[in-house]
Amino acid sequence: MNDYNLYLGQMHMGSCMKFEDETQARLKDKKCLEYYGFKVYSQNDEDGIIEEIFNRIGTTNKIFIEFGVENGLECNSHYLLFKNWRGLWIDGGAAHVRAIREKFAPVLANGQLKVLQAFITRENINELFITGGIEGEIDLLSIDVDGNDYYIWQAINVVKPRVVIIEYNAKFPPNCDWKMAYDKNHMWDGSDWQGASLKALELLGRELGYQLVATNFTGVNVFFVRRDLAKDLFLEPATAENLYNPARWKFISYVNHHPAKYCLVNQAENLGLFNYKPNNDAIPLQGFSEEIDTGNFFFNVMINKNSLILVRNKNKIALPYFVLPEDVENISGMSLKISVDGKIISQIPIQESGLIEMNLPFSDAPLIVNFELSKTFRNMQGNEHGLAIIFEVKN
Repeated sequence: MNDYNLYLGQMHMGSCMKFEDETQARLKDKKCLEYYGFKVYSQNDEDGIIEEIFNRIGTTNKIFIEFGVENGLECNSHYLLFKNWRGLWIDGGAAHVRAIREKFAPVLANGQLKVLQAFITRENINELFITGGIEGEIDLLSIDVDGNDYYIWQAINVVKPRVVIIEYNAKFPPNCDWKMAYDKNHMWDGSDWQGASLKALELLGRELGYQLVATNFTGVNVFFVRRDLAKDLFLEPATAENLYNPARWKFISYVNHHPAKYCLVNQAENLGLFNYKPNNDAIPLQGFSEEIDTGNFFFNVMINKNSLILVRNKNKIALPYFVLPEDVENISGMSLKISVDGKIISQIPIQESGLIEMNLPFSDAPLIVNFELSKTFRNMQGNEHGLAIIFEVKN
């Protein structure tokens, strides 16, 4: 990290060279938490910083609370599930919570994780924690609501976190004390009307009994440790001026490994994706596009003439389908052949919409079923595709 060229691309991006010099100098001190940063499931380097903080202060009950997690795949506490932590997630988006219930099914089923859907305000935050079954001391609290973060942290009194992570508005330099005016109905519009400056959060942290210990490299999150635990374990002076990182958002999109699609904790042997889609009869494997959410149902579009699906241990299954509107005029004479282990079990003519019914051979294990279209379509963008198969209908 010490040899990393922080200046590259910064000179005309609104970043002060003084801040780059200060970061370079800070990285030479092994108390500097950015030095330990890495990404597993966090947005940036937060996973590594969290690990190093708890390496220094230890853990107690390994309980976390995080809100503003979206679908949970990229957040500050996802990786903690791999370390046998447990906790509560809260998000206001119905689609996000549905995704969490699917993609984190194993850890929800065993009680390691709870999830609530709620629009978070300073008026309801403590009640939400009680509803989620968490009070008293916890190891980690992570706050990200893109707006009223300052006021929500200020209002929390039913839990006492040992470590707090909260987003700061890095547009403001470290000596600027600014926070947005409170609005319980605020939703971020993508502008700079959100959050609070690092200095404002430093001062609030002091009032609440916390010491500022780091900001992350990209200038998104600030880390606090309860003052009685910080001792001499972290860089000082514990001020915004000493620990500020400017907004290096051009690094946020950096990808260093395969993208996350499911939480990979507590998978049952020989189940694979069935761990994560327990309510589905079938899961698309090869030859399907990304899952599409229309607001009424999920569906996957066949993009290859031959496509595979995985079917759970069922003797009979029925999958609704429809043909995309731009392709309806092309379905005359089309058919779909369905086979298992090379044996044809059904062959149906394609209608504008219909139901694919399959009588399957008995099996103790999930079956791989091959769909073969007599031809494929090209949509208005020239991309080849076949049927839209509905794999899960929403309630």
